[in-house]
Amino acid sequence: MTTPKCAKDTAASRSDCSPAPTWWRRCCAAVAARWFRARRVAQGLVQGIERGAEQATSTLRKEQRTWLGRQATRRFGRRAGESLGEHLANVNSAADFEQVSDWIVDCASEEELLATLANRCDAR
Repeated sequence: MTTPKCAKDTAASRSDCSPAPTWWRRCCAAVAARWFRARRVAQGLVQGIERGAEQATSTLRKEQRTWLGRQATRRFGRRAGESLGEHLANVNSAADFEQVSDWIVDCASEEELLATLANRCDAR
């Protein structure tokens, strides 16, 4: 029984065996292509999640501004709500929204609320 040419374990026989290197290259190329495709899919998922989180945060901040403006309007009148909306245009942190909510509850009059907003928001 003779040993096939490709089964020999010598350097000379490996260079003579053409099907194995071709098969190996195809296999490696297929694995690499799957790996790169999976990596692109994962990167796309991460980017999609990040965009979704940014949109959700933006929507939440917009809703908080609307809610605080409505709260100030109901408590002190239209002028206070509109003024509050102008001051909240650049506010983005949850702590600042909480503080403004506290001011709406703590202030006794529209003038006091507007003065507090002018003093504290403009100082930032």
